[in-house]
Formats: sequence, C-alpha cells, structure tokens
Amino acid sequence: MTPRDGADRSGKPPAGPVKSLTYRTSDQGNRLRIYWADGSSTDLECNQEQSTLACG
Repeated sequence: MTPRDGADRSGKPPAGPVKSLTYRTSDQGNRLRIYWADGSSTDLECNQEQSTLACG
C-alpha cells in the first residue's frame, strides 16, 4: 500500500483532517472556507433556500 501525501492530483480536497471552518457573507456571495491540517484551504460557494444553507 502506498502512503498518500495529500497532493491535489484530481481536483479533490486533501485527504486528511479539517482544522477549522469559517462562513463568510459578502455582496459578492457567501462562502464556506475549509482549513485543512496540511495548511491548505478550500472555498465552497453557499446558497440559502428557505431555511436550508447548501454549500458545495
């Protein structure tokens, strides 16, 4: 079995634990930012429909 190094080879987020999450709102849109334990981050666009917030 080959160990995984967390590098983004297929456009997917790193395999590993999440360090923290932040939700940001602005005039340009709403974003969920995921901070990964390896120091990288991922931004997901969020939309609200009725009382449900969907990010992805």
